[in-house]
Amino acid sequence: MNIRDLAEKYLGRKISPIEWDAAKEAAQQKLDRILSREGDSDGQRLRPQYLAQLIAEAVMASRFSSITYEVMEFMAALGAKEKPVNKVTSNSVWDASIVTENI
Repeated sequence: MNIRDLAEKYLGRKISPIEWDAAKEAAQQKLDRILSREGDSDGQRLRPQYLAQLIAEAVMASRFSSITYEVMEFMAALGAKEKPVNKVTSNSVWDASIVTENI
């Protein structure tokens, strides 16, 4: 199994080519910083599985950021720019069923 397959397995979803390029670069930079500060943990951080996990985390962070931005734009379009979110009706990050006041 290659690094991309591992990252998709950890993420639980496919990774688009655009996401892959950005996430791989970000993950490699993060790995380089970790290695310079913390070392390779007897080679554990040099294994492909470790980089794949960092890539999956980068994709998840990017997707979450995109969704958050889209929700903010949607709320602004509804004139609810400054209204607080009262309750999240699901524990899933990917479930967009958010309840707000006066929408």
